[in-house]
Amino acid sequence: MTRRGQDILLGGGVGLMVGILPGLLAAGAVVTWRLGGDLRQIDLATYFRTLPAAARWEGLPTTAALIGVGVAFAFALAGIALLWRPQLTLHGTARWAEPGELRRAGLLARRLEEVRGPIWGKLGSPKSRAPYLSSEKIVHSLVAAPTGAGKGVGVVIPTLLTYPGSTVVLDVKGENYEKTAGRRQQLGDRVFKFAPYAKDRRSHRYNPFDEVAAAPERRRFSEALRLANSLVEAKGKGTESWVDGAREIFAATAVVAHERGTPTIAAVYDLLTQPGAPGPLLEGLAATTQSGEARSVFNRFAGQPEKVLGSYMSVLFDGGLRLWADPDVRDATAATDFWITDFRSDPASVFLCVSQKDLGVLSPLIRLMFQQMFTLLQETDRTEADRFDVLFLLDEFASLGKMQEMGRAITTVRSSGAHLMLIVQSLANLREVYGADGAANFMGNCELQLFMAPTDADTPRYVSEAIGDQTRMVRVKSWRQRGWDAASIQERQEGIRLIRPEQIRMLGPGAAIALVRDQNPVRVAKVRYYEDGALTGPSERQTAGIPPNPPEVMPEMSFRPIPLGHAQTSGDVGTANAVASADPREADPKAQSDAREEPPAGSDSSSRNSSSQSPGFLVVAADGPAMEASSVGKSSSEVTQLRGILGGQDGLKERVQTYRQGPQSGASLGNGRF
Repeated sequence: MTRRGQDILLGGGVGLMVGILPGLLAAGAVVTWRLGGDLRQIDLATYFRTLPAAARWEGLPTTAALIGVGVAFAFALAGIALLWRPQLTLHGTARWAEPGELRRAGLLARRLEEVRGPIWGKLGSPKSRAPYLSSEKIVHSLVAAPTGAGKGVGVVIPTLLTYPGSTVVLDVKGENYEKTAGRRQQLGDRVFKFAPYAKDRRSHRYNPFDEVAAAPERRRFSEALRLANSLVEAKGKGTESWVDGAREIFAATAVVAHERGTPTIAAVYDLLTQPGAPGPLLEGLAATTQSGEARSVFNRFAGQPEKVLGSYMSVLFDGGLRLWADPDVRDATAATDFWITDFRSDPASVFLCVSQKDLGVLSPLIRLMFQQMFTLLQETDRTEADRFDVLFLLDEFASLGKMQEMGRAITTVRSSGAHLMLIVQSLANLREVYGADGAANFMGNCELQLFMAPTDADTPRYVSEAIGDQTRMVRVKSWRQRGWDAASIQERQEGIRLIRPEQIRMLGPGAAIALVRDQNPVRVAKVRYYEDGALTGPSERQTAGIPPNPPEVMPEMSFRPIPLGHAQTSGDVGTANAVASADPREADPKAQSDAREEPPAGSDSSSRNSSSQSPGFLVVAADGPAMEASSVGKSSSEVTQLRGILGGQDGLKERVQTYRQGPQSGASLGNGRF
């Protein structure tokens, strides 16, 4: 109920109660006067005592009663008039939202069964049965809360315990997986845990290169460039002018990696870290690629002065590629165990488990994954079978670095079923990474913004200004020197903030403020899932059914291009092992090219012709429990079966599989697509 409605009820009710007494006296006076009695003798019971006598006069009791009721209602109107406050609008009309208007707007859920979106708060204490602030109509939201403010126990975990769609969660502490993974599985989700630095080496895998490998040949360079845009970030001042060139070098090298049958970012790293100066290295790559776009990039940068080219390479590696020197990252990105486009038809939850101390190191990979998955949902048409939305919960969003692709996609992704919840420590934190315009873009596309007792100066000021002013009447009394009779009273309207910045900083541990598009600001209580009677049940039941840990990540083996030599034709396993274990970065590119042009002695004519037409590469790949080996040529589909080459590894000797792959087949080893 609005404040004006409350005034009407209060004033009218009090006035009516007070008016009953004079109303009874008035009714008694009418009857006494008509009967010729003494008006000085009337009291509150006179009307009822004289009813038998008054009944002889037709209509007298009714007339007296109506007069009494009229007097009572007159007092009720007087009470309303005394409490009536006219709407003051001169300087603003800011006020807090009422539960009724929130309910009519579809922003409240009375029970967990009614929850269709994230849970941002509650209109009562954590232990109460008050409705939750939750709605599926809110596509994107922003949560600004400093460390220890309760965003995990109050927003993230309650949302994961109840959200009916798919989720992708950045789990910085790892507690979200432990406390909600079982519940997600109970809700029907397939649960994946991506944890490259897990101590037990158990993690599901995700290969960001898959979209490049799956693209048509004429679109492959463009897809590789988009991958580079999401991965390579300008680090520090003065690098912005170099980052575009660094991304082009990455994209061209990614095309070469795909042509050689090694569709991973690790292969791109290996190709660009071969010994020697970068100029000759790029010239060698230009000589082997079939892509005109890639060749043009290599030739253009190979002709740059060594110092200039070195700067491009430095920006490329510092911007994110150097992370793939880490064997754990290489293993975790060697293949893909889940496809984000399936999440709309077959619900799933992905927990990206990264410790706080590793977040800065892994931020290029995490940033790449979120941007790629988000844009894939945007670009993939939704079908009738895609009944589920996908919620991205990005804790420590600003710590991941700048996500340009996501900044562009957030403005057009509404119909795709991808929802965002961005969690930052403060607005200053967001502006530091994205600048004022970039931060305004994210904030402007978030229909709900939730703020928990900010500790910085910028956030409280923004919230106070966004809520706005209310208008109040001020009376000023003044006196002149001539005496009290010269006093004067003046009234004026002035604007005052509904809540001031210092009041926002002092919200307390249990309160928060929500700014919702097209609604008045909302004061909510924080949810504590362990105190909420409706949430403790799902939370406790899930502990008995936490999904099993993902399988142990298999070693990447090589996933590196190795020149075809005697290992292709020789039956000697020892020779093949020696070639397979060699580091391609130790070989001279020119020597490799010469070796490919001269087939080994004993080769048949068909093999000799194939080798002379195009260079071939031996590819050894690890994909989960299976070991795959194949030789890939630019214009041939040679296949070499290498049973026994991995016989020294327990349990893998009999699992060697051979796949036939041609240069135009679009197939790739170890990424789940054939």
